[in-house]
Amino acid sequence: METCSLPASSRKCQGCWLVTTHCACKELREISSSISLQHDVILFLHYREWVKRLASNTARLLPMCVDADVYIFGDLVSECRMHERINEARRRRRDLLILFPSNDAQTCTEFFSSRQSLQEPGLGACTLIIIDGSWKNARTMNSALPRWIPRVKLSTSSRAKFTNMRKHSQDDRVSTMSAFLHLLNELGEPESVTDPLSKALELIVSRYYEQTRKPICRVINRPPSDRKSKRHRQAATKK
Repeated sequence: METCSLPASSRKCQGCWLVTTHCACKELREISSSISLQHDVILFLHYREWVKRLASNTARLLPMCVDADVYIFGDLVSECRMHERINEARRRRRDLLILFPSNDAQTCTEFFSSRQSLQEPGLGACTLIIIDGSWKNARTMNSALPRWIPRVKLSTSSRAKFTNMRKHSQDDRVSTMSAFLHLLNELGEPESVTDPLSKALELIVSRYYEQTRKPICRVINRPPSDRKSKRHRQAATKK
């Protein structure tokens, strides 16, 4: 597992990013010990997420639970290492997939169908690239990745499946770990892999709410017309 160094904080755990009194590292190690994932995972993390180390960021579960290699967008050395890793996978003829809903992205079903139509072999063990950053930053990060790598998007994502730590008005905008779990389900990974990962996510969410004492985020899925009306009301109030 490759990571980048960061100055230690006396109050915050360097592993799970919770305050030390609510650290979940021991339980996460026990959970992850039973996970055997056939795919390699690359976590492409925006430098702002790395520096902030917010307790509500679920991406840090990937290196803890599936031994993901972490590369930082905005750190040139780290980005170069990531591209070396990608090129090495390509030389080994290992499939790569980027989880990002770009205009040319396919659902997993569409991706498998296209491979079948081209008489290509089924997807075996591959390298999954997971982007973590704000929506605006994630689009920039996606552009920094090679265009020859296929993009896949989720068809089953829903905020209702897992408890959320961040508010959003759209039901299909899920956390990074939740998106990763949806992807594994759509790729056909067994429950022996997805169930422990779900347990890890629920553990970190539970500890987050114990630490912050915030009310649990509920799904607020307003229609687009309502969201537009709210923006108009806010603009009118400022005038």
